[in-house]
Amino acid sequence: MAVAVQLACEVTFSRWLCKSVVVIIGGLYTGFRIWQLWEGLHLVAYPMLWVGLLGLVLLFWVANLIMLMVMAIPSILPESEENSVEAG
Repeated sequence: MAVAVQLACEVTFSRWLCKSVVVIIGGLYTGFRIWQLWEGLHLVAYPMLWVGLLGLVLLFWVANLIMLMVMAIPSILPESEENSVEAG
């Protein structure tokens, strides 16, 4: 359900605003998924196999958020004067 809402938001807002809003929406929904998994891990006592699988899924979403912060968000930010100095 959350993925369907995310995709609908990305399509709608990228047409209405700008394409870079997809990165921000992805970051928000990724944070939401991390929160859901974290809360879910502490809500119920799961068998160890399920805890391991949910832990792997949690690591995937954390890695996704790190990728967004390191690669995607800087790519949509305007370049500063210091970074855009042309070589002589």
